[in-house]
Amino acid sequence: MACGCITAAFSTSPIAVFADDRPCFAALAECDHQSERLRVDYFSRTTLASYVVFDILYAKESSIMDLPLRERTYFGSPLLGACHHGLLQYVGKVGSGFTDKELAEIAGAFSPLDRSPFVNAPATAEVRWVEPNLVGQVSAREVTKDGHLRAPVFLRTRDDKEPQECTMDQLD
Repeated sequence: MACGCITAAFSTSPIAVFADDRPCFAALAECDHQSERLRVDYFSRTTLASYVVFDILYAKESSIMDLPLRERTYFGSPLLGACHHGLLQYVGKVGSGFTDKELAEIAGAFSPLDRSPFVNAPATAEVRWVEPNLVGQVSAREVTKDGHLRAPVFLRTRDDKEPQECTMDQLD
């Protein structure tokens, strides 16, 4: 099999990962705040590091920075919602915890919409609105006072649940 080289420039961010390849931003923060040489050496040998491509800036020997962000990004963060009195409330976005297979399955499960399905749509640029027809289970560090999930991580899809069964009171 022949291998080729593709020249591209990316906007990336380093992350630390668990053994099961799930991102762990807390581990990254712990590594980043080390200054003693012995501890830095220890973390560099014991903590796997990887990176995530957030934006492609240069590809096929030319800049693509003039293209809309939607056309340049490799990975978007799905927006999360929960029902409250029959209305879909925005509760955050999840950008970690996916395998490539899960991400492809999730992307293929949605139908596009012309406008936001949320009653409190986030002011996020370059969003692709979709029909909220998939239930995912996430873990989060906490629920903020305004009802948003802090540091959510995708765990799995839930075929046994309907979207309207996911309610704000389940976030507590």
